[in-house]
Amino acid sequence: MDSVERHVDIDAPPERVWELLTRPGWFVNDGEIVAHDVEELDDGVHLVTDPVHGSFRVERVALEPHTRAAFRRHRGTGADDPATLVEFHLEERPGGVRLTVVESGLQALGTGRRLHEQQARGWSEGLATARAHTEPARVRCAVHVPVEPGPAWDVVTDLASWYAFGGAVYTLEQGAPMRLEWAEHGIHLGTVERVDAPSEFAFRLAREPDLEPDEDAPLVRVTVRASGTGSLVVVEHTGLTTADDTTVERLGWEGGLTTLAERLREKR
Repeated sequence: MDSVERHVDIDAPPERVWELLTRPGWFVNDGEIVAHDVEELDDGVHLVTDPVHGSFRVERVALEPHTRAAFRRHRGTGADDPATLVEFHLEERPGGVRLTVVESGLQALGTGRRLHEQQARGWSEGLATARAHTEPARVRCAVHVPVEPGPAWDVVTDLASWYAFGGAVYTLEQGAPMRLEWAEHGIHLGTVERVDAPSEFAFRLAREPDLEPDEDAPLVRVTVRASGTGSLVVVEHTGLTTADDTTVERLGWEGGLTTLAERLREKR
């Protein structure tokens, strides 16, 4: 009952998964990986603040590139607060890696089967999230915003205000045509696939400028749900075919979500 071990297979190169593993406290979240406020207290010691779970102390124990990363995660901000050891192991496999996590020292948090089952369930969900955010065939990114889903929805569905800066023309109706424009990327045509206010907005975009999308065009799904005292906005872009496409789209969506959060802070 003092430790939990879970693993997941990820179809991604070790370098990509390693980049996630070395982010202080990435594994504390509300089901999606979001940017944390991170303050470096000392070499390898960070104060991490999550918008839902608050602040906690993370101490680096070991970094063995692309093989093992270990951290001591405190349940508070002080060095004397209860802590567990969290170890991540990467093992290469055909087509990707196997990511294993071992969390030990659970007795420092209390005893009992309920705690053990809670941590086991949490790590199963956490590793699934890591896979979703690192596999190269899709982009998945998220941001926590300080407003409830209803008010957030109006801004999220106004793509011209935070994503398609050259303009966006569409109606929020299934099957409606879309026209998104960027000065550097041209005009991309699309189709609205699903609208379920205030929680989901999905659409397809043609791979190349000025072409009509077909049924195999990449799919973008934007979801909004309550999280803590605000909302979690998640973008998942699937159907990408090359690593370069994934990199470009990831940078675009991450920048867009940063702008979205700024817009919603102004709206608050």
